[in-house]
Amino acid sequence: MISLTDSQKIGMGLTGFGVFFLFFGMMLFFDKALLAIGNILFVAGLSFVIGLERTFRFFFQKHKAKATGFFLGGVLVVLIGWPVVGVVLEFYGFFLLFRGFFPVVVGFIRRIPVLGSILNLPFISGGLRSVLLAHLLTVLMLAALLSLSWSAPKSSFQRRNWTPQAMLYLKGTQSRGLTPEKQNQNQAAAVLLNFLQQVKDEANDNAEQMYFQELPVWKREYF
Repeated sequence: MISLTDSQKIGMGLTGFGVFFLFFGMMLFFDKALLAIGNILFVAGLSFVIGLERTFRFFFQKHKAKATGFFLGGVLVVLIGWPVVGVVLEFYGFFLLFRGFFPVVVGFIRRIPVLGSILNLPFISGGLRSVLLAHLLTVLMLAALLSLSWSAPKSSFQRRNWTPQAMLYLKGTQSRGLTPEKQNQNQAAAVLLNFLQQVKDEANDNAEQMYFQELPVWKREYF
């Protein structure tokens, strides 16, 4: 049984939480807050498990400069606020960093009864895996570009706690080519109060007319 120190146990916990937050953030349509927390916990947990010096040596090597750039650049992009592009860069950097461990993982999976038989198939064990990986990265990049085009900036109008009458007034200003941000709040409030007062006066006039029409003819002389 492998014995772990207290710092390594803490690192395993942080790494596990980081992977959980990353997975949960991707499930929630690339929530940037969860992805940022997951990245921070994953990197912190890795430094606890193997130590700060080994973490620095692992990432900052000459032959791993490209992989480290993609991975840490993806983390930075996620923290900035572009989660989809950041996750794609992280996955590519993660593949470049840990591709040396993939043969060990594949060799372990080959020992599993069902998965091992699938991996031992000729068209999978050959060069098709590299082609599939390249196509997978291409699809991820296209998905990132499409998501960026779908998440274009929307209208600058931000819905606030307006009353229904105020919403009608603001929609009217937008239809006339005006924007609420260009108007003074006091003027907007005055116009809104005037509008509400007019509606109230019209309602009172209509009620008085209906009441006058319902009265008998001999009582109308008193009004």
